[in-house]
Amino acid sequence: MASGQLLPFPTHPFSVMRRPLPPLSRAALALPFVCALAATRLSAQTPSASSTLVAQPIPDRTVTYGVADAGTVKAMLWGLDTAWPNDNNMRRGIAFMGPSKVNLVRLSFQPTYPLVNGDLQQPQIDDLNNRLRLLSFNGASTQITVNCDAPSIDPSYKGNAANWAAMMDATVRRIQATGRTVVSVAPFNEPDYSTQQGTQQDFLNIATVLRNNSRYNNIRISGGNTLNDDAALDWYNFLKPKINEGNTHQLAGSFDSFANFFQAVRANGHYATDDEMHNVVEAMVGAEYGVQAGIWWGTAERARGELAKASDGPRLGYAEHRPNWTAAAVYRTPDGRVQAFAGASERQATTTTYRYVSKDRDVYYDGVGPQREYTLVMPGGNGYGNNQPNAERVINVTYGEDIQPAINGRYLLVNRASGRVLQVAGGSTSDGAAVQQGSYAGATSQQFDVTPVSTRVGGDFSYFSVTAGHSGKSLDDENFSLDNGGRIQQWTNSVGVNQQRYLDYAGDGYFRIRSRHSAKCLDIAADGTAVVQQDVNASSQSQQWRLLPVGAAIEFVAPSAPGGLVATASPESVRLSWTASPEADVAGYNVYRAEAASGPFNTIARNVPGTAFVDNTATVNGTYYYKIRAVDKSLNRSAYSGQVAATTTGTADLVAQLRFDGSALDNSPNGNHSAPYGGTSYVAGKVGSNALALNGADAFVQLPATVANQQTIT
Repeated sequence: MASGQLLPFPTHPFSVMRRPLPPLSRAALALPFVCALAATRLSAQTPSASSTLVAQPIPDRTVTYGVADAGTVKAMLWGLDTAWPNDNNMRRGIAFMGPSKVNLVRLSFQPTYPLVNGDLQQPQIDDLNNRLRLLSFNGASTQITVNCDAPSIDPSYKGNAANWAAMMDATVRRIQATGRTVVSVAPFNEPDYSTQQGTQQDFLNIATVLRNNSRYNNIRISGGNTLNDDAALDWYNFLKPKINEGNTHQLAGSFDSFANFFQAVRANGHYATDDEMHNVVEAMVGAEYGVQAGIWWGTAERARGELAKASDGPRLGYAEHRPNWTAAAVYRTPDGRVQAFAGASERQATTTTYRYVSKDRDVYYDGVGPQREYTLVMPGGNGYGNNQPNAERVINVTYGEDIQPAINGRYLLVNRASGRVLQVAGGSTSDGAAVQQGSYAGATSQQFDVTPVSTRVGGDFSYFSVTAGHSGKSLDDENFSLDNGGRIQQWTNSVGVNQQRYLDYAGDGYFRIRSRHSAKCLDIAADGTAVVQQDVNASSQSQQWRLLPVGAAIEFVAPSAPGGLVATASPESVRLSWTASPEADVAGYNVYRAEAASGPFNTIARNVPGTAFVDNTATVNGTYYYKIRAVDKSLNRSAYSGQVAATTTGTADLVAQLRFDGSALDNSPNGNHSAPYGGTSYVAGKVGSNALALNGADAFVQLPATVANQQTIT
């Protein structure tokens, strides 16, 4: 449990003390008990690690994780689809997943014309060649699965297993002739819905013919490939004597059926596939219950691409809500980053609140923090296919010394290479006006509102809208371009995929601003003025933009390092004090802590006002090392202060005293402030001037995550 939550009763002052008594459970701590203690040591309200505590709502499900946990590897193969043969789908999917993660591509055969001399007819060949052309966007190592795309079925195939198998084999031969490796074939696609293909017996008969063909000794035969996962096990069980791969989609059916199906396939020793995933929830749940390969329907955007890349690392936490058809997970990527994911069924989800809880340290969620908990509401609909947004999300979970700013507001977008700002040419309010860089002159056409998109925007909502301050119009990839050098313009904001951006942190307060449509970065054209899109170039500073609040100066001179840092330990916290940096534009101070003199250091507070701070997360007895930096309004960071150390003693002491005397602040020197939630108010108290009244319904008070880290407490 990440934090104490008080129950909804009338609440009078209470204190928490560290004493040499039998251990008190965290559950007991959650009760609003009262200790008759005088407030002999009042905090001077120095900012503390709890000053920014925000109470989190009661979730439907909680994902607990530790960033350093070993976790469980749930690796699988990933792919893209050509059953919907579209250049943009393939190019976008590769851009977001990365070529190396497109392990599979699903091609399709078409039973639309009878065989002629044992081969396909020209319309079938043309269709297949078009799908093969789409493969050219990715590497030669991409393997192939084959399924049925049946806009119509020629009578020569109906009920004729030999003809159907021969038509499939003619398709596989042509694919193999291009040098590609076919790993799986599926005679029918969604036969529970599209009954014109045939019966279970027809499917079994075709599989039997294929099984007798030596070409398929090393190619899996997949079934039942159902639309409704409730029907999957019935089809699979009928077919399993002649198939060796179990596959279902999730366009209808229960969560239980979906999970149980893949467990049954794996228990039978067969390969488990979902070759048409419509949401990351299918991938996360599938990985939990045995799926070995998943293919995205349509394309992959940011959440899908990041999950594919993260899945080779350990999964650190997982939670599911079966009745609501949603799930969430946390992964540590192979390169050490931590990411949180959530998804909801494309057609069957109910809105679900997830809480992510970091067990071992405070972290930042897309720059929000430091905190242990983060709440994410995954929107669903009102029944099957009704108002369903097909919601997906990825969140970066970070810690360390360089943390991205949290973004939501009006900004100047300052280019790192030039020091100039993004602007709409000439201050135009017209659709199609060019976006370029220029010297800042205070115009609203040089200011942009960067705000998260609605959770109901449709599909992945890991993005921002970027709209011009003077016109309200959006940055727009002209003509939905996927090409390098594509023009960026201003256009009426329809929240199209070519108008949404995600912020890829590059360090030192700078971001790459990337397109939801193309995954490419805003960059400066060769003419030095126009803004275009380009592939990521890690060494290019012209792709990096600092988002400065309006009113901040565009300057790059760091303030002086703060001096005189002193760390004073008490049993339950460490108080830091320092001498202010002299510059007038200093916005605050960042505080860094390590458990060894050599680091690594972690950012435990940002933008601290004044010249003192209480670290009340240093509750485990030991020595802690600190340093600080000044940060100005333009996000320039000073050099580090000198490093100091302090050792907490852990002796018996007052940990927290909450008087609820008009506030939820802690009156002890440790600054363990609480945070009310819901229907709370202050009324006349029996002890002191006030008491905190809770409404008996949704109200509670949340305590800091580390307030009960002691073994003995009362």
